Amino acid sequence: METGSLYLLAKQNVSSVVVIKDSNKTPKTLPASQYQLNSKHGHLLINNITTYSYCIELFKANYAYGAVQSIAMFTYPLPERWIYFKGLNTADSNREVFITSIEWLST
Repeated sequence: METGSLYLLAKQNVSSVVVIKDSNKTPKTLPASQYQLNSKHGHLLINNITTYSYCIELFKANYAYGAVQSIAMFTYPLPERWIYFKGLNTADSNREVFITSIEWLST
């Protein structure tokens, strides 16, 4: 984990306080001042981790989340792909859109 890193949460529409703890035997909580949460899109931006270098990765996030609409992007096997898009849907009154998709072809 580095300052300026962007981490995607497993879910979007985060609806309650995020609590991030490290993997220590006695887990320590990362203060909310050390990251910025984009609750709608479900990602964290790390502000400054240097003062909390005692934290042990892997980090676990605890939060509640709301419903999202999922749309299938690939209907037939393709080579490995990762798409991440955050922007505006100009066809729908400039509504905010967040798309993430990881697809891969198993051999």
